[in-house]
Amino acid sequence: MKHDFPESGEKQLPLAAGSGPDSPTGARAPEDEAIRILIVDDEPRNLTALETVLDDPGYRLVRAVSASEALLALVAEDFALLILDVQMPDMNGFELALMIKQRKRSASIPIIFLTAYSSEDQHMQEGYSTGAVDFLHKPISPAILRSKVSVFAELHRRTRESAQANRILMREVAERRRAQEDLRELNEQLERRVSARTAELTVSEARFRALAEEMPHLVWEMDAEGRTTYQNSRSAAYNGPAEHWIHSVHPEDAPRTAAAWAQALASERECDLYCRQRRISDGEYRWFHVKAAPARNPAGAIIRWVGTSTDIHEQRKAEEALRMADRRKDEFLAMLGHELRNPLAAIRHAVRIHADTPGDEATRVWANEVIDRQSTQLTRMVDDLLDVERINRGRIELRFGFVRLESVLSAAVTAVTPLMELRRHRLTAEVPDTGLSIHGDADRLEQVFVNLLTNAAKYTPEGGQIRLSARVENKEAVVSVADNGVGIEPDLLPYVFDLFTQATTSLDRAQGGLGIGLTVVKSLVDMHGGSVAASGGDGGGSVFTVVLPLTASAPVPAVPPPPRPESTSLPRRVRVLIVDDHVDAARTLARLLSRRNCEVHLAHDGPAGVAAAREFHPEVLLLDLGLPGFDGYEVARQLRNEPCCAGALFIAISGYAQESDRHRSAEAGFEYHCAKPVDFATLLTAIRTRLFLNSPEQAAAS
Repeated sequence: MKHDFPESGEKQLPLAAGSGPDSPTGARAPEDEAIRILIVDDEPRNLTALETVLDDPGYRLVRAVSASEALLALVAEDFALLILDVQMPDMNGFELALMIKQRKRSASIPIIFLTAYSSEDQHMQEGYSTGAVDFLHKPISPAILRSKVSVFAELHRRTRESAQANRILMREVAERRRAQEDLRELNEQLERRVSARTAELTVSEARFRALAEEMPHLVWEMDAEGRTTYQNSRSAAYNGPAEHWIHSVHPEDAPRTAAAWAQALASERECDLYCRQRRISDGEYRWFHVKAAPARNPAGAIIRWVGTSTDIHEQRKAEEALRMADRRKDEFLAMLGHELRNPLAAIRHAVRIHADTPGDEATRVWANEVIDRQSTQLTRMVDDLLDVERINRGRIELRFGFVRLESVLSAAVTAVTPLMELRRHRLTAEVPDTGLSIHGDADRLEQVFVNLLTNAAKYTPEGGQIRLSARVENKEAVVSVADNGVGIEPDLLPYVFDLFTQATTSLDRAQGGLGIGLTVVKSLVDMHGGSVAASGGDGGGSVFTVVLPLTASAPVPAVPPPPRPESTSLPRRVRVLIVDDHVDAARTLARLLSRRNCEVHLAHDGPAGVAAAREFHPEVLLLDLGLPGFDGYEVARQLRNEPCCAGALFIAISGYAQESDRHRSAEAGFEYHCAKPVDFATLLTAIRTRLFLNSPEQAAAS
């Protein structure tokens, strides 16, 4: 029997206040472009109500009054979203969802359950276990339903656009490969023609040299012993007169190049290699494809070697740029996973503490502060990602007006003051009171300088010096942010403003961030008609200089920015040591364990963790793998065979949770690898199983 609507004999889809057929106006989207949404309810009136709420020219709604009809619809076509009533006569929504998720074609379709049940944990848990992405309880608010549906519709639309762009890219790649193959075949034909012509012109040196002068390659000739006897004009201009080409090879390529050439001379076979050669006019090294073939007399003896060197420098640069872009993309995805897991771990533990302490107001306030702080960090990362996406698509809009740059810089200093104080930096600002009026967007300019000051704070050790200065030069405002931090590696300077570029990262990810802040800075400065450059400081550190054009018009007061809205216990006392550099995550996990009969000590870097273990003698060690000082693997290595940790349970906790990370932690001797945020019930089960069910005392009792 259904109990979705206990006060009515008929099953309806109740709508909250404000519902109605206020569908958007405009022509319907083409059939193949409309977002297809499957709505399933055994009550036709409910389906009609849903169609009224979701009436939109961009959607195509398909109704099904039973699980069977829904399955037939899913076989016939693909859908972006499934809105599914829980209570149906022949098969309930949970059973239908399980069948849908078992099909590869429909497994990824998001499902929103509609139910008249109250939000019981067991009921919702069953729904989420079947693959639901959300629950809506009747009566349903049309605004909420439309909002949630629009999110999944936009996600499907973007996924579809990405797939289409990928197909276009694959076609372009295929065309490029065909062009490269054609070019390769043409090049091989040319080389075969050159080799044939060279053999034919053995007795006619003049004809051979005339041909060589017309070739777009460096062409040279050597005698049987490998001494240069001829170069065409291009080769002579590049290598110098009578210069053996091998003498101009880059020192790093010289050993293998010399070995390959010696092997060709000894074996009397063709030489085919790639190397960098120095241009005599300016000393630049460029990549060449070098090929040499022996010319023989009628008796078969080698009388000379004829070779060509083809400049492939631009091709190699393009290949390297593609490899670097792919590597930066992979590094960014790994960083993103790590940076998201840390605040999520703290939030998850704080929520658990909040639920466990209904009468402890101080603890609940503290948990709320942790959630707020970590949520703010997540929001900032998402905002940065969205800024990059909008800039790349050209969708960011600037609100230009007359701006006093002095006020913008003052607001930026105020925004970063808490971070400066936290890291004990000394921030000095040398900004004139007047004379820095520009035409720009005050909020976006503040974002530029907040990003630069935050970047300086992150990459400067605690207690550092950071200097903000502004001046007027050649009718332009010149603003510099200088620090005495770790500086920028010379090799990184040309790419420092590229997307996802960061200084060399280590496992501890001490500076954090996603490597997109400087990309946003450059894009916003460019949109203001200015420029930004990075350089090394005189005494170390780095300097970022922003140049913006001043306006000739009289400045108007800048509009100030809007104000920013502010399981059961263990059988006995267990000594647990947590070593994690993410302080909130460590403290929240410690509070949870303390309430389960654990005595918990904390440390926040590798050396401190080793020292704490030797003093505390823990039975369980929860070690973050990415630690300052030295990582969790080294902590485990040092402590595993010490008396203070004899028989202790070593558990790895980390934001790095790929299969290779789990395999490495297992090889290092960790019995468990828990990905952040840690599943607390699983952690307690591991401790209880290891220390009590499988303990020597338990074994003796058995």
